[in-house]
Amino acid sequence: MIPLDSLGEWLRARFPRRASPQWWQALFESVESAVSPLRNVDRSQRISDLKISAVAAILAVERRDIDASLGAYWLLRLAAAAVRLDLPVSELPVVLTPDGSAAWALDHVPLPRDEAVAAAQSRRGQYLAADESFFAPVGSPYDSVSQEPDAQALALRGVERILSALPWIADRLTNPEIRREVQAWLAIEGQL
Repeated sequence: MIPLDSLGEWLRARFPRRASPQWWQALFESVESAVSPLRNVDRSQRISDLKISAVAAILAVERRDIDASLGAYWLLRLAAAAVRLDLPVSELPVVLTPDGSAAWALDHVPLPRDEAVAAAQSRRGQYLAADESFFAPVGSPYDSVSQEPDAQALALRGVERILSALPWIADRLTNPEIRREVQAWLAIEGQL
C-alpha cells in the first residue's frame, strides 16, 4: 500500500508525463468495488481506501491527467458510497463528505449556469440544423474523423457530468448555501 503522503511521488515515478484517463477510471472503479458493502472488509480498510482515492482524484486533476469535472464526478460518487456505507464523516476527508464533495464539484463546474444553458441551446440548434456533413461518415476509420469538440462543447459535457452525480448526495447536504447552489444547478438540468 502506498502511503498517502507519497502518492504524488509514486505517480511521478511511474507516469512522468501523465497517466491516461482510462488508468484513473480503472483505479476509481477498483476502489469503488473494494469498498462495496458486498465485500467482507472492515470499516477502517474502507475508510483507508476512500482516503487514498480522494487524494488520487485531486492529484489526477492537479496533474491534468483528468479534467476537473471527471475528478468532481468521482469525488461525488465516492462520497455517495461513503454515505451508503454509513461511514462517520469525522473519519473521512472533507471532499468525501456530501457537503465537501458538492463544494469541490461546484468550485470546478466549467461554466456558469447561464452559459451552460446558452451552450446547450446552441448545441440543440446545431443538431436540429445539421445535415449529413455534420456527422462522422458511417464506415470510415476512426482516425479519419479528426474534428475535435470545441472548448464550449467540452465544458458543457463537464457540466452534464457533474450534474449527473449531484443527486447522489443532494439529500444529505447540511450546509444551506451549498444545498441552495446544488438545487439551483439541478433545477436547470432539464434545459441542458
